[in-house]
Amino acid sequence: PIPRTLGHLGELESLDLSHNLLGSMPEELTRDTFLSVLDLSYKNVHGRIPQYNQFDTFNATYFI
Repeated sequence: PIPRTLGHLGELESLDLSHNLLGSMPEELTRDTFLSVLDLSYKNVHGRIPQYNQFDTFNATYFI
């Protein structure tokens, strides 16, 4: 699973989770307000994708 502690990295700008077997997206990731690059390619994410803060700036194709 994606560690919830990644949401406590206030100045995180890029997060590459590609090629990982993942679970759900923790709400805590939306706290990373500097996050501008999120790579979820070849992922296995399930559940609800957070819809606020920095996640609102990502194109929907990031999550397909």
